[in-house]
Amino acid sequence: MSKRRLRTISTFLLVLTDAGMTALAFYLGYRIRLATETQPDSNIPDFSVYTGMMLIQIAAMLTVFFFTKLYHVKRVSSRVDEFYSVFGAVSVGSLFSIAVTSFIYKGALDFPRLMLVYAWILTIVLVMVGRVLHSTARRFLRRSGVGCDRVLIVGTGDVGQLLLQKVRHAPHLGYEPVGFVDGNGLHQGEVMGLPILGTVSELSAIIDRYEVDEVMIALPEAPREKLLEIISRCDRSRIGIKVFPDVFQIIASELSIGDLDGLPMLTVRDVALRGWKLTLKRAFDLVVGSICLIIASPWMLLIA
Repeated sequence: MSKRRLRTISTFLLVLTDAGMTALAFYLGYRIRLATETQPDSNIPDFSVYTGMMLIQIAAMLTVFFFTKLYHVKRVSSRVDEFYSVFGAVSVGSLFSIAVTSFIYKGALDFPRLMLVYAWILTIVLVMVGRVLHSTARRFLRRSGVGCDRVLIVGTGDVGQLLLQKVRHAPHLGYEPVGFVDGNGLHQGEVMGLPILGTVSELSAIIDRYEVDEVMIALPEAPREKLLEIISRCDRSRIGIKVFPDVFQIIASELSIGDLDGLPMLTVRDVALRGWKLTLKRAFDLVVGSICLIIASPWMLLIA
């Protein structure tokens, strides 16, 4: 099975996990509200009455999660940062769900307000639990060599060797080192048991020949022109590029700061938004943009 298909399956399973946890949180919120009811004359309907509201809640959560990039799974992430992201996304999703429910049912559905509070808290907790389980399974598969990315290290010096040590000592990151590209003109030899596959001038051919998924540039002292040449030789359509920091002032493209098992790295380009994700985002932009234009057209005509 190809790595792209494995990533798609992994993302699909994460979406199912989030949907399942959201539904479970909504149901538990209903049961807790029912169990804590103290008014003998209260008339809380059967759960089946709230099925439509639950589906709206699930759809709202998944939509907000998608556009807050919670399905853009990072190779290395902090649980604390992920919790803050989930907390914010669930809060926005809950408000969005209430708004959509009120618009669709137009007051015909009377629901206990405390049920939504319980569902909000439980959704945060259960979604985090589901994501921890998903992350644990993903790490286990990567340790077993399933779905690993083939990585090429540019630079055979101390920094390049340090990167190789980090990759080898952290198999859960899912990297499979294929070799080095030397920045000083060496065409052959080995460094720490990993072969030197060629020079920078041969970088494009090496990427194609060895089916490289990610390039790590370990040349912190390289001049600006050389680094830009290396980046330009990488296939921009399908591989990621990471640069060992010390080049903040010369990178003109969008970047983010991450780490490799504790070692700081700059992501010059991240290709996570591709394939079906890119198509879905484009379709959403067109649909929402068209709806907003239709709704706003009377006001635009009046203003004109």
